[in-house]
Amino acid sequence: MHGNLPTNAFRAGRHLTSDSSCKRCGASIQSLLHTFIDCPLSLAIWDALLFNEDTNFNSQDFNWWFKHHALPPNGNIFIITCWVLWKARNQKVFNGNDWVNWVCLSHIYSLHSDVVVHLSNDATQKPIRYVKWIPPLDNIIKVNVDGSSLSNLGRSGFGGLIRNNNGDWLLGFSGFCGITSCLAAELYAIFHGLRIAYDGGHKNIILESNSRMALDLIMSDVESHHHHAPLVSQIIQLQHRDWIVHFQHSLRQGNECADWLAKHGASSSDALKSWIFCPPQLHHSLLDGALGVARLRL
Repeated sequence: MHGNLPTNAFRAGRHLTSDSSCKRCGASIQSLLHTFIDCPLSLAIWDALLFNEDTNFNSQDFNWWFKHHALPPNGNIFIITCWVLWKARNQKVFNGNDWVNWVCLSHIYSLHSDVVVHLSNDATQKPIRYVKWIPPLDNIIKVNVDGSSLSNLGRSGFGGLIRNNNGDWLLGFSGFCGITSCLAAELYAIFHGLRIAYDGGHKNIILESNSRMALDLIMSDVESHHHHAPLVSQIIQLQHRDWIVHFQHSLRQGNECADWLAKHGASSSDALKSWIFCPPQLHHSLLDGALGVARLRL
């Protein structure tokens, strides 16, 4: 990049404008780092694409950051995302248009699809796949749950949320479940999700978890000496109450809100916390789910 992209800070330094601020978020300096990494609107896009799970993502060296992430296997989607973020910045600066998250993501997915088609003869390219949250039918509510362990047999937590067929937030929950395994945290998430939904008076639910192992354990005949047999037994007892419960597996990209709540639970000291209102950190993900915005499965 050589620092020559005409960000507002660059333009102000060359007296092309008197305003060096970011027109998208209002920050006082719109530098390269801010435009592509630090701006909250850019961060939301990287979060949606799961790039922020890379511990090296938030670098203060822009050239290193760009060269590092432009490499395979995800270099194509990374470069396309940078291009779309720059276009979104230009739309705001020069035309006054706001490209909201789903608009940016739609452009990214469309461009990436075109690139994949052109590279389809390259055997090293992974097949493209998009994932989105699927709303339930009328009169059915969906409970998305997730468990999180900061390291297996480390601090662990669970979380989840209840949504209706419009994707509206009905209730969220999170909690700390001690020093335990990822599988135990996933089972705690399922247990609390069922209990909270039942106590809330819901009679027809779909419970989604991205842990196939936990769902398989619930569906199988668990031997009494199994380490998680007591917890699985409580889940089955809840399932067999006077209501309709369907278990479904969800890919991680379709379970973003529950993932955030589970990580919050693992880092907190609350045994169980109810979220009456959607936390601000999940506003974008919740809206994207309601709008049917797809996530790229990397």
